[in-house]
This record gives sequence, structure tokens and C-alpha cells, in this order.
Amino acid sequence: MDNVSFVFQGGYVYNGSYECVINNIVRVRKVYPKSQIILSTWSIDNITDEIILNALNEIDVIVIFNPDPGSLIYRDGKHQWKTNINRMLLSSLTGIRRADRYYVVKLRTDSFLYNNNLKKILSKKYLIDKRFERDNEFSIFDERIINCNLFARNSRSYKPYLFHPGDIMLLGKKEDLSKLFSAPLAEENIFNPIFDFSIFSLMKYVPEQYFWVYCINKKNQGNVFLGNGYSNKYSRVLSEKYYINNFIPFDCNQLVFT
Repeated sequence: MDNVSFVFQGGYVYNGSYECVINNIVRVRKVYPKSQIILSTWSIDNITDEIILNALNEIDVIVIFNPDPGSLIYRDGKHQWKTNINRMLLSSLTGIRRADRYYVVKLRTDSFLYNNNLKKILSKKYLIDKRFERDNEFSIFDERIINCNLFARNSRSYKPYLFHPGDIMLLGKKEDLSKLFSAPLAEENIFNPIFDFSIFSLMKYVPEQYFWVYCINKKNQGNVFLGNGYSNKYSRVLSEKYYINNFIPFDCNQLVFT
């Protein structure tokens, strides 16, 4: 897939080891030897950074060490809860912008693709995209983005988070993915505890909602969704219309993704 860049986004040390991330990237390099591969992460320390650079340089991987914006922390008495939303946003966007191919696959550093089935899906993307006519009123991207449905929320499910595509694996035009992750870094006012029937959330928008709602609002110059405390039938319909006009869902087995 000469026209595809793979952007691995996230930390590169898990449980004190960097071997898992290196192995995940090596797996993708073996399956897609001609694709550009980028690791967009943040620094750990000089020694560990040098190890990851040397290991990935051997398989032609670009490594970006972003400034670490750190976690946002919600505190309630002695308890606290962290979100890495800003790490996700910054590392995703800088990796996507560094890509020089027409299409970009954005995935996390704890994931990989284990065969080239994605190549077959991409070759049919135009036909898939044209199978169902798009409504211009709800179309944000030039093309629909292929989205792994893992963690994409169904607005009619038992946990109906609205405007919630999955962020774990996306494939689309570079410009479209740049739009999706163009939200500014979040601030602590994103925390807003919500108890609404089946939804409990400490956040006005969880990360996937935050960047998708911002992307829609930026194009439409309005606020399409006020947050998890404002779910209603009209919002559910809008959530579905924006999703089906901008994303193509595939499951993990179809994408050979893990």
C-alpha cells in the first residue's frame, strides 16, 4: 500500500517494557513493507528514547517525540480520576500531519494488523463509499472514514453515548483525519459528573465525543451537541446521521485488527 501511512499513536512503554510496541510495529511493517510508518509518542527518558529510536530505525519508522501535555485530573475529596485526552489529541494530530501519503491509518501503539486484508478493503473503498448516497447536510469529510466499530457507541444501546465514533483504528484521507483531530487541547472544565439513567460519566464529553463534536461544530459554526447531560431523541437522530454520512464501520475480524 504505497499510498498509505500508518500512524501509531500513544505511549511506547507498557508495564515497564517497550517490547510490545516494537513488536506491534514490526508486525505491520512485515505486512505492509512499502507503507510509511510513524510512531507519534512522547519522551520517557534519554536512554529509553534512544533504544526505541535505534530499534525502529532498522525498519524505516519515523519517530516523533511530542511535548507531553500530561493528564487532566478530576478530584473529588481523596479520590481522583485521570484522562489522557490531550496526549491522544496531540500525538494523533502531529503524526497525521507528518504523514506524506494520501491515506492514513491511525491506530494505537497497543494494536496491530496481522494480515493485509485492509489492502483489499481500501481497494474497494470507493465502491463502498458510493453504495449509500451521502447527505451533504451531514457530511463533514471529503470521503467517509473507515472506522473499527470497537468502542464506537450505538446511540440506541444500553450505554447510548452520542457522537462517539471509535478512535482505536481509523483509515481515511490525510486531510479528513486531520480535521477529525483538530480540536484544541481540553481544559479541566471538560469534567462534569453526569448521572443520566444508563450513563454515568465524569466528563461533559469523553475523548471520542470531544474531538468529533468539535470537528462538526467547526464546519457548521454551531453547537451540535451540548454534552452527555443533554441527550434526547433529536440528538440521537443527529448522532446517527453524522455517523453514517462520515464513517464506514468494520469489525475487528474484517479489518484483521487486534
